[in-house]
Formats: sequence, structure tokens, C-alpha cells
Amino acid sequence: MTTWFAFSALTGRLHAFGDAPEPLPGGMGANALPCAIADADEAALPAALREPRALRAAQLWLAQWEGLSPSQRAAVQDRPVKSPALAASSAAAAGSSSTTSHAPSTVRQTTAERWAESHRPPGVVEVDYVTCDWKTSGVRDPRVWRQHFSLHSGRPLCLVCVQEHEPRPDSPFCSEGCAASYAAASSQGAGRRQVYDRDRGVCAACGFDAHRLYRQIAALATGPERMQALQRTHYPTKGDRIGRLLRDPKEGDFWEADHILPVEEGGGESDLSNLQTLCVPCHADKTRRQAQSSKERKRQAAAKGTADLRSFFAGKA
Repeated sequence: MTTWFAFSALTGRLHAFGDAPEPLPGGMGANALPCAIADADEAALPAALREPRALRAAQLWLAQWEGLSPSQRAAVQDRPVKSPALAASSAAAAGSSSTTSHAPSTVRQTTAERWAESHRPPGVVEVDYVTCDWKTSGVRDPRVWRQHFSLHSGRPLCLVCVQEHEPRPDSPFCSEGCAASYAAASSQGAGRRQVYDRDRGVCAACGFDAHRLYRQIAALATGPERMQALQRTHYPTKGDRIGRLLRDPKEGDFWEADHILPVEEGGGESDLSNLQTLCVPCHADKTRRQAQSSKERKRQAAAKGTADLRSFFAGKA
């Protein structure tokens, strides 16, 4: 019975496995496009997926897959799993437990100094670890890093996961994953690239493919053609952006790398886990809601301050 499947990000095909995550006798050749599986198109299906129970299992697997967000799909694609929904939940839990927490920040981008201060290892400074500045070598653009070092082993502690690792003259990180986490927190451009690699420009709020719209608009030759295309979407056709968008459309006019927890509420200096793709209309809606919430918080704080002053002077009377 075929119960394990893997979705290939490279080919967009679903690969069938047996009742364990091992290839069927046909190897990785037992695969098909999702549309062929959904339509039960026997002419386009390999023998392993023409078997009724296997075909039904594949259809149920794809139904779960369709319900995943782009980030959840990225977490489980290219590996065999029985349930994509369960695998995505497990991946999210593992990611949250392995991430080193740090204090909330209202600063948008971090620096090596700020990051080291907020990512200290357990133990006592000058007893268990020491913090030093050092300069990379063997790279095109050497830079200075502030990093913690274990006083027990003398080895560096990764700037992100704060685990000991082998010294590297070119990096303060133990892995490419940790380097990417810091890059997203320290550079808006790096964060945006990572968000695109994960979400492919699909809005997390409404599911709209904003990157596809950008490519469609950019391919049109004239402003009127672009305006007609925009009018068929939920994007605004008036405002400050529209003139530039019609003349020279850029991808930033179509989707934003948004902080899930807003920077002003402590979501700054964060890695990819706090970033999501929002199409421009959804981002504008969220920004308006945040502005209203911020205004209400300030009003309540001002009202509380006035009440406190009244109480103070009433007590003096």
C-alpha cells in the first residue's frame, strides 16, 4: 500500500513511496503531476498510482498539501512524509524550540554588537564564557564580529544558536542556516530574498500570487495595458505608487516582506520566522489596523496619565 509521498519543488511532481519512506520497486520514477492525480488520468499515471487505494491515498495527501501555506510547504517538500499537515506542524514546533529567544526589540535591523548582547549563552560571563571582537580573514570584504567564546573549551559559540562549533576564520556561525537567520535580522534585502525563496511571492493573508502579477504587468509594453491588467485585480489604481508602477514596475510595488509581530510591538531584529509575504493591498490594510491600534493605545495611556494626576492632586487636597 502506498502511503508515503514526497512533493518535488524542482519538478512539481508527487513521488510515490511504499508503506515506508523507501522508493517503490519503480524507484523515483513512480511520480505524476498533481493534476493527473486529481483527475485520475490513468494515461498520465504510472502503474503504482493507477492502483485504486494508492490513487486515493495520493489524492488525500494532495488535499492536505493544498491547505498548507507556502512556508509550511517549504518545510516538508522534497522528503517523503505520510501526512504533510502533521509534518508541517512538527517542523514548526522543532523550529520554534531550536530558535534562541531574545528580548523583544523595536529596532528594525540588528548589528553584530546588538545581536551578541541579546544572544548570550547560559552561564556567567568571565567564568563560563568571554565576549571578544575579531576580524574575519580569507574573504573579499573582511568585517569585525562580536562573539562569545567558551572559557572551558576555548571554542567559539555560534552567534545565533549559541552552540559551540569549530573555529572558522571567515564566519562566526556554525551553519548556513544560522548565517541566514542573522542575515535576515540584519538586512532588509536579505530578509526579503529569504521570504521570496520560501513563499514565492504568494500573500500569506489572501493567497494571491503577487509575484506572478508583477511578471504579468512588467511584460506589458504600455501604461494603458498595465492599467487594464491592474483593474482586473484587487490592487488600487490610484495613489502615490500608481504612476511609478505604470512607468517602471518593480517587484516591491506588488508585495512586502512584512513583520508578523510589528517592529513597534517588539518584532524587530528578527529572522525569517517573523517575516511573511503580504500583497500590497493586504499590507496596506494591516498598516491601517496597526495605526488605529497604536492611536488607541496612546489615547488610553494619556487617559490613564490624566486619571493618575487627578488622583494625585485629589489626595493633596
